[in-house]
Amino acid sequence: MFSVLVLAQLIAPNEPKNTPYNVLKETLQEHYDPTPLEIAEYYKFHHRKQMEGESIRDYLAALRKLAATCNFGAFLNTALRNQFTCGLLDHKVQDKLLESRALTLDRAVEIALSSEARRMELEVNTSG
Repeated sequence: MFSVLVLAQLIAPNEPKNTPYNVLKETLQEHYDPTPLEIAEYYKFHHRKQMEGESIRDYLAALRKLAATCNFGAFLNTALRNQFTCGLLDHKVQDKLLESRALTLDRAVEIALSSEARRMELEVNTSG
Protein backbone atom coordinates (compact mmCIF):
# COMPACT_ATOMS: atom_id res chain seq x y z
CA MET A 1 0.00 0.00 0.00
CA PHE A 2 1.21 3.48 -0.88
CA SER A 3 2.66 5.53 1.92
CA VAL A 4 3.97 9.10 1.89
CA LEU A 5 6.72 7.92 4.23
CA VAL A 6 7.82 5.27 1.72
CA LEU A 7 7.83 7.84 -1.06
CA ALA A 8 9.85 10.27 1.03
CA GLN A 9 12.39 7.53 1.80
CA LEU A 10 12.64 6.55 -1.85
CA ILE A 11 13.43 10.05 -3.10
CA ALA A 12 15.51 11.25 -0.11
CA PRO A 13 17.27 13.61 0.24
CA ASN A 14 14.73 15.33 -2.03
CA GLU A 15 11.27 16.16 -0.70
CA PRO A 16 8.05 15.07 -2.46
CA LYS A 17 6.76 18.65 -2.65
CA ASN A 18 9.89 19.70 -4.59
CA THR A 19 9.90 16.70 -6.95
CA PRO A 20 8.11 16.64 -10.32
CA TYR A 21 5.02 14.45 -10.48
CA ASN A 22 6.41 12.19 -13.24
CA VAL A 23 9.50 11.45 -11.10
CA LEU A 24 7.30 10.60 -8.10
CA LYS A 25 5.12 8.36 -10.26
CA GLU A 26 8.09 6.52 -11.84
CA THR A 27 9.73 6.09 -8.44
CA LEU A 28 6.59 4.51 -6.97
CA GLN A 29 6.00 2.32 -10.01
CA GLU A 30 9.55 1.00 -9.90
CA HIS A 31 9.24 0.35 -6.16
CA TYR A 32 5.84 -1.38 -6.17
CA ASP A 33 5.99 -2.96 -9.63
CA PRO A 34 9.64 -3.20 -10.65
CA THR A 35 10.56 -3.78 -14.25
CA PRO A 36 11.52 -7.44 -14.60
CA LEU A 37 15.13 -8.20 -15.41
CA GLU A 38 15.14 -9.30 -19.03
CA ILE A 39 17.84 -11.93 -18.55
CA ALA A 40 15.95 -13.49 -15.63
CA GLU A 41 12.73 -13.57 -17.67
CA TYR A 42 14.62 -15.08 -20.59
CA TYR A 43 16.00 -17.76 -18.26
CA LYS A 44 12.51 -18.66 -17.00
CA PHE A 45 11.22 -18.84 -20.57
CA HIS A 46 14.01 -21.12 -21.77
CA HIS A 47 13.67 -23.46 -18.82
CA ARG A 48 9.89 -23.85 -19.10
CA LYS A 49 8.93 -27.39 -20.00
CA GLN A 50 5.49 -28.91 -20.42
CA MET A 51 4.36 -30.28 -17.07
CA GLU A 52 2.81 -33.68 -16.52
CA GLY A 53 -0.93 -33.40 -17.20
CA GLU A 54 -0.61 -29.97 -18.83
CA SER A 55 -2.42 -29.65 -22.15
CA ILE A 56 -0.71 -28.41 -25.29
CA ARG A 57 -2.88 -25.26 -25.24
CA ASP A 58 -2.05 -24.54 -21.59
CA TYR A 59 1.65 -25.10 -22.22
CA LEU A 60 1.63 -22.70 -25.16
CA ALA A 61 -0.31 -20.11 -23.14
CA ALA A 62 2.27 -20.34 -20.34
CA LEU A 63 5.09 -19.86 -22.85
CA ARG A 64 3.33 -16.83 -24.37
CA LYS A 65 2.94 -15.29 -20.93
CA LEU A 66 6.61 -15.81 -20.11
CA ALA A 67 7.67 -14.46 -23.52
CA ALA A 68 5.83 -11.19 -22.91
CA THR A 69 8.66 -9.95 -20.68
CA CYS A 70 11.55 -11.28 -22.78
CA ASN A 71 11.68 -8.55 -25.42
CA PHE A 72 11.90 -11.02 -28.32
CA GLY A 73 10.51 -8.55 -30.86
CA ALA A 74 10.50 -10.00 -34.38
CA PHE A 75 12.07 -13.23 -33.02
CA LEU A 76 8.97 -13.99 -30.88
CA ASN A 77 7.38 -16.72 -33.03
CA THR A 78 10.72 -18.42 -33.60
CA ALA A 79 11.51 -18.35 -29.87
CA LEU A 80 8.04 -19.72 -29.06
CA ARG A 81 8.36 -22.46 -31.69
CA ASN A 82 11.78 -23.47 -30.41
CA GLN A 83 10.87 -23.58 -26.72
CA PHE A 84 7.51 -25.20 -27.46
CA THR A 85 9.27 -27.99 -29.35
CA CYS A 86 12.14 -28.44 -26.90
CA GLY A 87 9.86 -28.49 -23.87
CA LEU A 88 7.28 -31.04 -25.02
CA LEU A 89 6.79 -34.08 -22.81
CA ASP A 90 5.84 -36.35 -25.70
CA HIS A 91 9.19 -37.26 -27.23
CA LYS A 92 7.59 -38.89 -30.27
CA VAL A 93 5.92 -35.60 -31.18
CA GLN A 94 9.09 -33.75 -30.32
CA ASP A 95 11.09 -35.99 -32.68
CA LYS A 96 8.54 -35.42 -35.44
CA LEU A 97 8.81 -31.65 -35.00
CA LEU A 98 12.60 -31.76 -34.93
CA GLU A 99 12.57 -33.57 -38.29
CA SER A 100 10.23 -31.07 -39.95
CA ARG A 101 11.61 -28.63 -42.51
CA ALA A 102 10.43 -25.00 -42.40
CA LEU A 103 8.50 -25.68 -39.20
CA THR A 104 6.38 -22.75 -38.04
CA LEU A 105 4.90 -22.25 -34.60
CA ASP A 106 1.40 -22.75 -35.98
CA ARG A 107 2.37 -26.02 -37.66
CA ALA A 108 4.17 -27.28 -34.54
CA VAL A 109 1.10 -26.56 -32.42
CA GLU A 110 -1.18 -28.18 -34.99
CA ILE A 111 0.91 -31.37 -34.99
CA ALA A 112 1.10 -31.47 -31.18
CA LEU A 113 -2.65 -30.84 -30.78
CA SER A 114 -3.43 -33.59 -33.28
CA SER A 115 -1.24 -36.04 -31.39
CA GLU A 116 -2.78 -34.99 -28.07
CA ALA A 117 -6.30 -35.53 -29.47
CA ARG A 118 -5.36 -39.01 -30.77
CA ARG A 119 -3.82 -39.94 -27.44
CA MET A 120 -6.91 -38.78 -25.52
CA GLU A 121 -9.19 -40.67 -27.91
CA LEU A 122 -7.16 -43.84 -27.40
CA GLU A 123 -7.34 -43.41 -23.61
CA VAL A 124 -11.13 -43.05 -23.77
CA ASN A 125 -11.50 -46.06 -26.07
CA THR A 126 -9.27 -48.33 -23.98
CA SER A 127 -10.78 -47.34 -20.64
CA GLY A 128 -14.39 -47.81 -21.56
